[in-house]
Amino acid sequence: MKQWMRSLLLCPALGLALGLFCSPHSARSEIVGHWTFEEGEETMDLIGNFPDLVLQGEAEVIDGALRVTGKGTKATGWAVTNLDDGDYSGPIIEDHTLLVWVTLEGLDDTASGGSALTLETLGSDEFNAVAFADNTANQWGLGSNKRVRTEKLKPGFEETSTGEKICLAIVHETLGGDDVAITVYRNGEIIGSYETEEAPYWDTDDTEVLFGIRTGDADGGEGAINALIDEARIYDVALTDDEIATITDTGPVSYRVELLGQWTFEIGQETLDVAGNFPELILRGTALIEDGKLKLKGAGMNAQGWAVTGKDSGRYTGPTITSKTLVAWVRLQALSQRARAGSVITIDRITGDHFDGIIFAERLPNEWMSGSSGFHRTQDFDPGFIEEEVDELIQLVITYEVIDGAIAITGYRNAEELGYYEATQPSSWQTGDAEIFFGKRHGTTAGGPGGITVDIEEARIYSGVMSLGKIEELLEEGPVKLKDDDEDGLPDSWEKEHFDNLTQGPEDDSDGDTLANIIELRLGTDPANKDTDGDSLNDNVETLTREFVDANNTGTSPILADTDNDGLSDGVETNTGKFVSATDTGTDPLNPNTDNDLVKDGKEVANGTDPHDSTDPPVDPSEYLVGHWTFEGDTELEDLTGNFPELLLQEDAEIVDGKLDVGGNGRTSNAWAITDSEIGEYTGPTIANKTLVSWVIMQKIGPRVRAGSVITLDTVNGDIFDGIIYGERQMGRWMNGSSNFHRTQDFKPGYIEKTVNEHIMLAITYKLVNGQLRVTGYRNGDVIGEYMTGNPFQWRAGNAEVMFGIRHGSVAGGPGAVDALIEEAAVFNEALPATSIRALYREGPEGVEWIVEPEIPTLTLKVAGDDVTLEFTGTLQQADSAIGPWKDTAESSPLTLKRSNAPGAKFYRAKN
Repeated sequence: MKQWMRSLLLCPALGLALGLFCSPHSARSEIVGHWTFEEGEETMDLIGNFPDLVLQGEAEVIDGALRVTGKGTKATGWAVTNLDDGDYSGPIIEDHTLLVWVTLEGLDDTASGGSALTLETLGSDEFNAVAFADNTANQWGLGSNKRVRTEKLKPGFEETSTGEKICLAIVHETLGGDDVAITVYRNGEIIGSYETEEAPYWDTDDTEVLFGIRTGDADGGEGAINALIDEARIYDVALTDDEIATITDTGPVSYRVELLGQWTFEIGQETLDVAGNFPELILRGTALIEDGKLKLKGAGMNAQGWAVTGKDSGRYTGPTITSKTLVAWVRLQALSQRARAGSVITIDRITGDHFDGIIFAERLPNEWMSGSSGFHRTQDFDPGFIEEEVDELIQLVITYEVIDGAIAITGYRNAEELGYYEATQPSSWQTGDAEIFFGKRHGTTAGGPGGITVDIEEARIYSGVMSLGKIEELLEEGPVKLKDDDEDGLPDSWEKEHFDNLTQGPEDDSDGDTLANIIELRLGTDPANKDTDGDSLNDNVETLTREFVDANNTGTSPILADTDNDGLSDGVETNTGKFVSATDTGTDPLNPNTDNDLVKDGKEVANGTDPHDSTDPPVDPSEYLVGHWTFEGDTELEDLTGNFPELLLQEDAEIVDGKLDVGGNGRTSNAWAITDSEIGEYTGPTIANKTLVSWVIMQKIGPRVRAGSVITLDTVNGDIFDGIIYGERQMGRWMNGSSNFHRTQDFKPGYIEKTVNEHIMLAITYKLVNGQLRVTGYRNGDVIGEYMTGNPFQWRAGNAEVMFGIRHGSVAGGPGAVDALIEEAAVFNEALPATSIRALYREGPEGVEWIVEPEIPTLTLKVAGDDVTLEFTGTLQQADSAIGPWKDTAESSPLTLKRSNAPGAKFYRAKN
């Protein structure tokens, strides 16, 4: 670990926050105390050096934060490490850094002289504290015993308001002899530093930590503060300015984990994910579930029995998975001489073999490892563990922490560490595009590689990184075991919870919703309540298929009142296509944005806009702009949003009259440009849904230039890209280019480019829909093709760059060429609707005379019985006579009218 830390400090661009600060494991050599106050570890030092905290007075842990209180200089709520439970067991602390995220709930007129974090000796009461209003009103500073190391900070920082979460750090560095340097930071900025004398140390068995009081013990002490403490750390090193800044930018670490999938293989839920996010398991080959265990067999590197989620073509319905924890309780029934390279739990993509899993004996005999696609995230665990016994119950855990384009992986066997390492190429699994394997290492529902002979008693997947304390807690609890003393196929605990007796049978329908008790058990619904989620839809019509058929088969979830999380109850989203009222919105209960205008249905209803009209409210594309190049004047190389570094012009590329001139011959570029990752990095928000736009003047077409880009978004590390590409797979046609064609299909009907020396606008939008990516291409505002694809990707801060001319690559170069003048280009971090793309085309690039033909309005009429439906573009006008007068209406398309027997007629027309 020390070797990794030394090497990491030499290359901060790799992600210093990950290697040194954000993972409690990776910082183990320097972090000696770490409190997150999260569920399951509310009072725990995650490093394990300090005993648990004891909360005194009004102190409480709420929503992952410690609340400390006081009045005047007297604390009414504080916390200290509990010396009755043990002593500090870490190393001697000399140089150190106290670091804490805190939100003031009162200024010094309510409480003063308290501390957000204090390090104190037991024997001599030597202490250093992150003190508030101790020496200066409403200012932070170093608190110390008899103020021997305390001075007024210059310039300091006076707090004038409450409610803001701030990061405070105090660095104590010995200079030799008794001299010590003190530096105080607020949100990564130095607010004061000085040198003083008195350089104490804090010894093993003689150190405690306090929150709220500046000095004292469990019975109380001096000073008070009203604040929420979100996270606190003590490092036994003096961190540098850059390291403090990196920690501040990264923010506090949350180790809160959410259960996303759980398989107990117990009675009534044998093949079910109890968490309800994954579809049922399919058992293949010799796989069987018996006595609450999934029994799998293998031979060599092949599975004879295995299981995978996906019954009835179901899909994963939970949130996107990035950082995660895999857990399994297993009993090996044979060692690797019989079967190897199989999995006790794997998460894979449906659309492409992209996986992480707990794998047995793939690279080393009888050892566990984190398997991954192409070994991209795989290294051998050190020291690891060689299995020598069978039929022993083993708990296996692997945690994956994704930060800043890198990933930290830690393996555990029975809560003992197998090993830890850092890797690049982290991955993610989207809603609709994740599956779980048992037995096989990865693959599809049809098969895959790897085999293992094992009984799996339980398996789980969590979002987030599970702490060691929680892992130890799970080890002590063991896998879930359910009793069925009356042998009716219903777990006794479930019957008692819902009926308070064991008299109900599996085929009974206690609540009259036409769902038998055994079905309600499998669905996770309440057998005593016909509307479990209270959304005014009975459980039996909420079929969880994610496909709306009619009011009797809504496809929604019977345990989620708002399946699509748009702020509207499933019961009011009637999917009729017409808004009637707030209780009959006509919107799609499985689509949070029915009209695709980037505003969720619930917000539209609340704001009084039409959730069926993509122009109401109007979309402002500038709200989503994360990269913008106009190539004009003093900012000709700049991204006007400030998110990307300046462009680097390569070879013969130049900017002429506000246009970027790129060119080449064949598939080789001799003039191209790229954002310069050697002088800066992308600092904007994560880009998932997106729109790429480029206004260009083609100089050459046909075979003379091919496979180049008028705008590409690429990763700095790993070359994963999407771009607007000319003539790569089809001569003269535009397409979405992507890494290894993972997100590429040919646009149909597409467009063969025949225009040179004239302005055209190209755009491609990328929208994530149920785990699939909907890619839509536009030329001059018109759709030239659309398709659905897998392998969605996200571009994050620190690992994104933009290039023009070459298709992908780096500052050193890349493939492809296009000969064009690029007038303007933009990246939006949302898939803009078609109306916005058309508006961008009609507006044209900034500062350019842009003439387009006016749009021709359309009007069609459809008759169905007494219903007459008008579909139109432009503005609908109405008159009582064919010659007018005509008046604009405020109606939106489509408009359905009822035939009338009343005399007279109504006339309608559409205009621009």
